[in-house]
Amino acid sequence: MKTFRYRRILSSLFVAGMVTAALIGVFFAGWKLAGFPFVPFDVFDWLARVLPGRVIAFGIGAMVTVIHTLNLGPTSETAKMAEQAMAIAGLFVTGVVGGLILFRALRAIRGLHAVSSGLVLGIALGVPAMLSTLHASQTATVSSGAGVLWVLGLKQPLRDVVEGHLKVTWCKT
Repeated sequence: MKTFRYRRILSSLFVAGMVTAALIGVFFAGWKLAGFPFVPFDVFDWLARVLPGRVIAFGIGAMVTVIHTLNLGPTSETAKMAEQAMAIAGLFVTGVVGGLILFRALRAIRGLHAVSSGLVLGIALGVPAMLSTLHASQTATVSSGAGVLWVLGLKQPLRDVVEGHLKVTWCKT
């Protein structure tokens, strides 16, 4: 029984990871092909603007120390690449954790209200991402309205994927 439980948790992590990776890929393609906002970079940039200066100074100091200690190359180029990797990793971890929480909660309530629960998670994660993109987008070349529709419009296809997984795997009693 314990092994079955771990398999479900691993299945949840896998599905959440794949859906989040697909979302990041679609965001990236939209950014490169059509000039839509690339949410990970915009959210990271927004966080850098709202976090206390001491936190930012500590992060920059630690990054410079690691770059110099490991002799990773020119500081500005390497730091920019590290920031971009942290932004993408941050969105990935957020999506995986959010998906895991959603799947575990749905399992606990036996799949009842799966659609509304997924919608709540989408709103909880999507609206702050949309607001940070609207407020501090450095990546978009399209209008703000198009960016908002882009960020929020991706919820439906992803929800369909997740619901399919729920119907096949999780909602069986």
